[in-house]
Amino acid sequence: VRLAAVLPAAAVRPAPATTPPAPTRAELSDRMLQAARSRQTEGRLNDADETLAKLQSEDPGYLPAYPARAAMFEQRGMPDKAIGQWALLLQRAAGTPEAKRAAGEWARLTQEQRRRTPTPAGRIRIRDLALQRFPDSEDYDDMRLIRVTLETAGPAPTPLRVEVAFFDRDAGAGAPTLSRAMMPRVEAQLAGPWQPDRTLTASAAYVVPAGFRAANRCSFHGYIVRVYAGNVLQDEAARPMDLLAQPAATAGRVAP
Repeated sequence: VRLAAVLPAAAVRPAPATTPPAPTRAELSDRMLQAARSRQTEGRLNDADETLAKLQSEDPGYLPAYPARAAMFEQRGMPDKAIGQWALLLQRAAGTPEAKRAAGEWARLTQEQRRRTPTPAGRIRIRDLALQRFPDSEDYDDMRLIRVTLETAGPAPTPLRVEVAFFDRDAGAGAPTLSRAMMPRVEAQLAGPWQPDRTLTASAAYVVPAGFRAANRCSFHGYIVRVYAGNVLQDEAARPMDLLAQPAATAGRVAP
């Protein structure tokens, strides 16, 4: 027997319409990011940037907005603003994989900016870095040679000092730390006078004593090279580049 046939008409009512739940903040942020990307694809870069700026204002903890806006600034030829976005992400995403990416991009753009800037007369720049690893030996656990090529656009200031800081990474640890296998900071040896093409090379060795690795679970991570004229920083570079954004990298640094 059908229910409608035995109940009064007034007793049969349609179910009330359900109101869909309001979107969450995360869902709204996802939609705004997708809208910004669509506008970017269409070439509407100003509109896309306005959307991302609004997204960051309404939801500053929404991390995907920062690399998206950094990429857009780089596409528009605004590297300084792109660097700023990576710096913001580095602060907000501390201890996450996003922070590592932000550090690498921040260092890359900073180095590119420095290379684009003409070298003032008398200022020294790092032209190239090269790393050579020596074959395994019973005499040491690890040996590497860093070669630094410097350049200047005019008479080089003196006295000149090239400092190399070596970093290791402990097994299971997070951020790299200054090496404990040797003196973590060494002064590179200069290879004679400046050449006619206004270049000069310097070298420094990283040597881990035999048996150190067995007693200390760590491995080579990278290095930072800093060039000083007197106590004035002329230039700095790192491999990997994100080392420059690590807290340990600022120890001992003399500001320009």
